[in-house]
Amino acid sequence: MVQFFPQIGSIALTLVLWLSAASSVLAQGPCNNQTSVTYEGYTYEIVEIDGRCWYAENSKFLPDVNPVSQGSSSGYYVHGYDGIFVEEAMATSEYEEYGVLYGLSSAKNSSTCPTGWRLPSWSEYYSLLNELGGTDFAGQSLKSTEWNGEDFFGFSALPAGFRNSYSSSCEVGFFGLGSVTGFWTSGTQSGGSSGNGVNYVLLLNSSNSAQLFQDDAQYIVNNLITFLNDAPDFGCPPTTLSCCFDLYDINVSVRCILDDDFLGCTDPGSCNFQPFASADDGSCVYEDECGECGGDNSTCADECGVPNGDNTTCMDECGVPNGDNTTCMDECGVPNGPGAIYECGCADIPEGECDCEGTVPVTGYDCDGNCLNDADGDGVCDEFEVLGCTDITACNYEDDATEENGSCILQGDFCNDGDFLTIDDFVQADCSCNGFGCNDPSACNYSATALHQSDLCDFESCQGCLDDAACNYSSNSIIDDGSCYYVGDSCDDGDESSFNDSVQSDCSCEGDYIGGCTYWIACNYDPDAVIDDGSCTFIGELCDDLNPLTFNDIVDENCFCGDIAITNVGEWTFSGFKVYPNPSNGMVWVEAGGAGSLFDVNVYDSASRIVASKTGIDRLNLDVSNCAPGLYLIEVNVDGSMHRTQLILQ
Repeated sequence: MVQFFPQIGSIALTLVLWLSAASSVLAQGPCNNQTSVTYEGYTYEIVEIDGRCWYAENSKFLPDVNPVSQGSSSGYYVHGYDGIFVEEAMATSEYEEYGVLYGLSSAKNSSTCPTGWRLPSWSEYYSLLNELGGTDFAGQSLKSTEWNGEDFFGFSALPAGFRNSYSSSCEVGFFGLGSVTGFWTSGTQSGGSSGNGVNYVLLLNSSNSAQLFQDDAQYIVNNLITFLNDAPDFGCPPTTLSCCFDLYDINVSVRCILDDDFLGCTDPGSCNFQPFASADDGSCVYEDECGECGGDNSTCADECGVPNGDNTTCMDECGVPNGDNTTCMDECGVPNGPGAIYECGCADIPEGECDCEGTVPVTGYDCDGNCLNDADGDGVCDEFEVLGCTDITACNYEDDATEENGSCILQGDFCNDGDFLTIDDFVQADCSCNGFGCNDPSACNYSATALHQSDLCDFESCQGCLDDAACNYSSNSIIDDGSCYYVGDSCDDGDESSFNDSVQSDCSCEGDYIGGCTYWIACNYDPDAVIDDGSCTFIGELCDDLNPLTFNDIVDENCFCGDIAITNVGEWTFSGFKVYPNPSNGMVWVEAGGAGSLFDVNVYDSASRIVASKTGIDRLNLDVSNCAPGLYLIEVNVDGSMHRTQLILQ
């Protein structure tokens, strides 16, 4: 049987009651000032409605997943997923957007909601509907704006659809995504014809209404079918008056609600703090110094009794925790000491002294007069060494240097004379630095200090045009090479389609072009044109026959616009060349020349392919009946003279 509850109140009254209730709540509120709750690795947004704390999105708790054809009340499903792998199901966009579809018993699993949270009861949903304007309007307030709702209070319901598994007279599968959603209530109410009690589910559709339906294990009919709009779309046979939905066998969404009677530790400094607890139950425990919740500091204490200690806080000089320094005492009274083994007895000669009397060595030397630091063993202490060139033949020999530092400059060494015009610079016998280059004053790269090498002289790089009126004037040149050119001079612009190329005022090279219509199928085709100038006129184009009494003039198949000839496609004669009939149905006569003139005929299609060819004297008959209707080009070669015209095949 189906029961639905009528509207109570109005939207306006609901808003007044809701705002009034909100203003009377203490600062903490039903959600204890929390905006989210994290459970099983997922953080849910939460919202306060009707004086209670609700999930603001569908539950995503998914311990396992069923294929669509298996399970029912104890199953877990993700809309559209037909498999058994949890990670695969959680990777779908339907899981991310709409969460999990639960059977009745899986929804009631105590692990579905976090500790302190539970399924809402039917009476809490009933109160929520009344508080939001009654069943005829609550749907608009509960639905998200993405589902054409107003979402006045942040419940943000989405059309997650459902799964129907009752298979005696309907299709098993997922239905209603995008148009309907449902939410389980917490428990079974007493009653029902089957003796199993009455289950309730809240359903929302695409209208503004929201209904609490109940099922006593009989088929849900009439009102539920009407509420779901078009029953065949949801797995019911179209000829069946009573639909096949059974609340024991459908799978819908779950929203969790915070339990008003949830007790726990309310101290944020504890290690078992419950932010949603309504009152403290005295269960708070704290971490000890070992980091153990409720520990007594014993799990990490060292031998000295210090938590996390390293046994050193009570260690004696012999390394014994809580020892008395006696286990390792030597004869000099020193724990772990070496005894009287030193030159001076129980103590060694003090550092920095040469004997037991306190004699101090000379700075830089030991007590025996040897250098403390003499890396090269030359008898000069490192700190007294003078670095420099010690080669007497070098240009930079230093008489007071005691340590060679590799800085010697010798004759023949590479150097840099600072002159970019020379190469292979090296130290000369007089210790000067010179390189090879050109010492000829008439050369472009003359260098006064260069060691002359004639093949290095450059007499060309500084040549160029010295006339500043020329297009190619070179200000860096010093020798005129006769290369100057000027505006108006002949040139070559590299374009084969141009002629009379010349230097322009901007010193560029440009030529003239032969323009005209280059498309042979046009009425005004110009075979001598090199560049198409856009002047082509084609059969069927609009034109003007200059007759004010006509309008919408077009070029006819003979290339006439009224009485004005653009070209002549009919029985067209040119230099003794005639084609008829034109248009033709396939048999065409071609006349050319006279008095025994020999001529060749080629027929081309629109792709410039030869479709017919023939040779005759004075007159011949050409069969083109195997060609498709359309526009063709006839080309006649008479004594080396080429003539063309158009042929229309019908």
